[in-house]
Amino acid sequence: MKIVLFEDSQFSNLLPLSYFRPVWELRCGINRLFEKIQNLSPANPVHYIARQYLMEYYLDSSRCFFPSSPEGTDLLLLNGRLLAGSSQRQLLEDIPQNSVFTYDNAVVAWRTNKKNLESYFEQGLLLSDRVLNDFNDQSMTVTLIRYPWDLIEHNGSEII
Repeated sequence: MKIVLFEDSQFSNLLPLSYFRPVWELRCGINRLFEKIQNLSPANPVHYIARQYLMEYYLDSSRCFFPSSPEGTDLLLLNGRLLAGSSQRQLLEDIPQNSVFTYDNAVVAWRTNKKNLESYFEQGLLLSDRVLNDFNDQSMTVTLIRYPWDLIEHNGSEII
């Protein structure tokens, strides 16, 4: 299974912090959101899809995932705004194929083996409505960072 982090249109709520970095590069506690997600499944490499200008100039190209690629591997796409904890590890690994988990109308996790995902992304951002129309969705309770003050609110509990 390949883990792929994505951004959605809600990255704009995190401006100006997210102008020149993807949302998963933000810190909450001592770790970046990316590191918290990576710790859930250290054996699986983490790749990412971000806004086009970040993919071209900022991000390591060896870890970028391109939705137009013809890969048909098992993909677990996770929202980069997810504040991941150990309680989500088993839940995320057990997501059935071709299913979407949402929280408050935002896609949190999406597992698929479709070969071409290009129609679900625009300018590197996930088109949540299109995903929700095409796949079965289930609700889950998680913490998604929506605004900069969410990082501050959860900072204390993430340090410990």
